[in-house]
Amino acid sequence: MGDVSVWAWVCVGWSVLLAGVGCREFGRVRRLRRDGIVTRGVIVGERPVPDVDVKAYSPVVAYRDERGVEVRFTQVTHGSGPRPVIGREVDVIRLPGQPESARIMRWRHMSGQGVVMLVGAAVFLGGAYLIATQNN
Repeated sequence: MGDVSVWAWVCVGWSVLLAGVGCREFGRVRRLRRDGIVTRGVIVGERPVPDVDVKAYSPVVAYRDERGVEVRFTQVTHGSGPRPVIGREVDVIRLPGQPESARIMRWRHMSGQGVVMLVGAAVFLGGAYLIATQNN
């Protein structure tokens, strides 16, 4: 049980952590799809994402909740692709009474984070396998 085994276990630990976060994210998306309210929103602005090497932007979306109050949120998922089109209407899904749970109803914004976490978990698990089999 040398250093190689310790690093393999560290990779397994990170893999389990990332898989857990990915599964939690998919659970949130499942709940949104099951219990969520779909409404129309408008992209009213964009925010540059700090601390990244490339220019990335997150759309700022405004919609009206069940009481008619305007709610604005910044989408967590962002990309370095084309900038969000201001004034574009988008479908927004949220849980009843929880405006902070709102997301743009597109695959990238709904499932993207979960997929990234599960891919990261697979990469760490593969790294653990390579480390464990390297000295055997």
